[in-house]
Amino acid sequence: MQRLIMLGTRFRILFFACVFLSIMNTAYAAVVDSIVNFSPSDRIIRGEFRQTQYLLNVNKPFESTGNFIFWRNKALLWRTFQPIRTTTIYDNQKLSAYLFINGQRIEHQSGATNSLINRILWSISSANLEVLSLDFQILSQSDSTGWELTLFPDSSVTNLIAKRIFVRGSSFVEEITVEYFSGDITVLDLYNVSFDSTTSSLEEAELDNP
Repeated sequence: MQRLIMLGTRFRILFFACVFLSIMNTAYAAVVDSIVNFSPSDRIIRGEFRQTQYLLNVNKPFESTGNFIFWRNKALLWRTFQPIRTTTIYDNQKLSAYLFINGQRIEHQSGATNSLINRILWSISSANLEVLSLDFQILSQSDSTGWELTLFPDSSVTNLIAKRIFVRGSSFVEEITVEYFSGDITVLDLYNVSFDSTTSSLEEAELDNP
């Protein structure tokens, strides 16, 4: 009798686990559908951003603002205006960053968090979330107001950078929150986002020579 009870308990656990995984897979599929539901002509994504860093032992957060333009499957370009003018370009292979001080352009090394955020945005803008599953365990949810991904680092590289990452949006990403084991937090807000099929010659020139 005890053996039957144990088998019954195990069966119920397995059953509910399968149901849970089925629900999660359905939710994930719904979120993926929401994220990739872009018009093919929307090759260009423009907007403004505000990145805020909350450091555990510092009372005042560090904030930077600017705008961006994303060429889907080609490059992500960020223009930071405050507090220091910089241009950052990501092309899925490398992250290049440039400071502009006293009329001079100085190349500098961007941080691991910026590289990670760009990888996430690249995957979402190119509708390839499977790439993220190589480095993260992904939980997802969606409703009539939008969708949210919770990313738990699951590789030797990402485990060293962040504790977990929240990505929230609707027609596109609206906010990315990175939590660190130290207790520090980085929040990237994207707003006034618009979509287009073409770019100007000046934008193309800036991408070639930032």
